[in-house]
Amino acid sequence: GARKSDGSGFADAVQFMLKDEFGSPLPQSNTTLAVVATNAQFDKEEINKIAQMAQSGISRSIRPVHTMHDGDIVFALSNSDKSANINVIGEVAAMMVSEAILRAVRISNKLGEKD
Repeated sequence: GARKSDGSGFADAVQFMLKDEFGSPLPQSNTTLAVVATNAQFDKEEINKIAQMAQSGISRSIRPVHTMHDGDIVFALSNSDKSANINVIGEVAAMMVSEAILRAVRISNKLGEKD
């Protein structure tokens, strides 16, 4: 994410954007991809709804999100014959997408640091 100029942490990217200080990032440099897989049975329409609900997880963790510079997307799939409540699965998917993003940030290398 955007860093404070003194290196003391993350800047408020939304404030940068609102003040038109965001600049123009490289194309596709802010894309977040997520995959949600479940062992419950859902048809195409239902699994698309779960993917849509899971998008909320991106919004809970990244600000700003879905800008013109982003290619944020969630793919979802189901592969079983178990039954489950679509609303429960969709909300859990959103929670897990959010947690996965936060975890990725916590365990990532520091800016510019080599493996």
